[in-house]
Amino acid sequence: LREAYTSIRKNPMMESNVYGGVITYLISTVTWSVRYCVQEAKSMLWCSITIRNDDENYNSIVDYISEFCETDKSNQMATTKKLKFDRKRWRNRWNGITEKTAPEMELRPTRNVMMSFIYKGHRIGLYRWKGETITTGYDRRPLTMETLTLTCFGRDNGILQDIIQEALEKKLQMSDGDINIYVLSSGWMGGWEMA
Repeated sequence: LREAYTSIRKNPMMESNVYGGVITYLISTVTWSVRYCVQEAKSMLWCSITIRNDDENYNSIVDYISEFCETDKSNQMATTKKLKFDRKRWRNRWNGITEKTAPEMELRPTRNVMMSFIYKGHRIGLYRWKGETITTGYDRRPLTMETLTLTCFGRDNGILQDIIQEALEKKLQMSDGDINIYVLSSGWMGGWEMA
């Protein structure tokens, strides 16, 4: 060991490589250890579930949170409420009878803002993040990527799973008893899609 040390001390090129390697190793070990400790502490205190907008249930979860949970009233986005097109409206439209009603607006959580609400005695954080816009399909239709992150304190994300499950059950209850109308898809693969 003493001979290796003396040979390293005699050769400046070898000395700079060895000392640089040792310093780099120590810094990377300390950095990795700190990151690991922070990640472990974070996982003990905080849990989250992220849902992307390409999931078919994304809109029903956002609707459930905006309709049934008391969100921050100062940060909401207004969108025109779409009327459900049932048989009565269809027949009236076919017969030339039009309904003159003012359009309704529905409020949903806005994008790129952290919001919170109370759900079953737990404070839930909500972050709806708008990502980049990409073009997809043969008709080059723009699609904005978006994620919804639900967070809460603690290690158990069961309360977040309960919110998602209740949103899906609410969607199922709303679709019960409806007549679903399917039309031929205009996509290149064909097939049927819900109207």
